Amino acid sequence: MTGGGFILEIDNRRLPLGESRLVVGRDAGCDVVIDDPSVSSLHARFERGDAGWLLTDENSLNGTLLGGLRMRPGIPRLVTAEAEIRFGTVSAKVRAQIPVTAGVSTVESAMAMLQALNPSQERGPSVHVVEGTEIGREILLKMDETAVVGRSPKADIVIAAEAVSLRHLEIRRTPSGVMVRDVGSRHGTELAGRRLPLNDWSIWEAGLCLSLARSVVVLMLERERTVDDIDVMSNPMLPKRSEPVPEKREASIPAVDEKGESGAVYSPVASARPQQAEAAPMVPRPATEEKSRPASSANALVWGGAVVFVLTALALVWLLRA
Repeated sequence: MTGGGFILEIDNRRLPLGESRLVVGRDAGCDVVIDDPSVSSLHARFERGDAGWLLTDENSLNGTLLGGLRMRPGIPRLVTAEAEIRFGTVSAKVRAQIPVTAGVSTVESAMAMLQALNPSQERGPSVHVVEGTEIGREILLKMDETAVVGRSPKADIVIAAEAVSLRHLEIRRTPSGVMVRDVGSRHGTELAGRRLPLNDWSIWEAGLCLSLARSVVVLMLERERTVDDIDVMSNPMLPKRSEPVPEKREASIPAVDEKGESGAVYSPVASARPQQAEAAPMVPRPATEEKSRPASSANALVWGGAVVFVLTALALVWLLRA
C-alpha cells in the first residue's frame, strides 16, 4: 500500500512504522523485540521502498509468513493494509494509519487521505503484486467484472515471467466476495499455501496471498477501504462533544427494623408507588376489645340510676298511703 502510514499490531502493542528501516527479532538491539523462542535473533526487516513498505525474511529458523504464504529468505515482499504476518509462531497484523491535520475535521481529513491512498473513485477491493518483477502493480476490482492475470499483453495484470501462463488466473468480484480460479496454468496457483483446483472458483479473503508458478509472482488482496477502516488519530483542534447529563436519582436509604438491624433498601421512588396490601381474614372482634368508657361517665350513670330508684320508691309509698 502506498501513501499513508502503517501500524504493526503485535503482542498487544501498536507500533507505527515511521522509520525507513525496522528490524524485527528476539535480540534486545532490534527495533521490534519479540521475546519468543520461535523468533530468531534477527528475524525479519521492514524497509520503505518506491512501491511502499517491503518485508524481507532474514533467513530465520522458523520462517516468516505473509498472507498465509511462507516467504523466501532474502526476497522482499510488498506489505499492504490488513496483511497478516507471522514471525515464527507469533502473529502480527498491519493496519493503515491516517494522521489528522490540525484545524480540519476528522471526516474531511480521513476522506482526503483516503483519496490519496486511492485516487480512483472506485472504493472496492484491490489486487497488488507483492513479489516478483512487477512488484507494486495494482488493479481495482469492479463489481461483476472478471480480471485476467497472465503473460498475455491483453491481461488486466500482465506478468512478464516465462513460468506464468498467458491466461493464468481469473479474479471476479461478486456481492458475496472476491472469487478466484486457475484457468489451466502450467505451473499452478496456490492460495495461502493451498493449491487451487483448475477451473473451479474459490473465495479469496482479504489479506491472503496468491502464489503463481511456484512463487514466481505473489498477489495479495486488499479489502475495500472506507473511512471506518482507517485508524484516525485524535485531533486536538476539534471541539469537545458535551456529554449528556445523567438523570438525578435520589439516594437509597437503608431501612432499619425495630431491633435496629439494617434490612432492605428503602427507595423514596419505590415507596411512592401504591402497594397492594395483603387481604386479612375477617374475624369478629371480641366484646372485651371494645374501648371502655371513661370512669367518670360510668360513675355518673350509677348515681343517676340510684336517684331515680329512690324517687320512684317514694312516689309509690305516697300513692299507697293516699
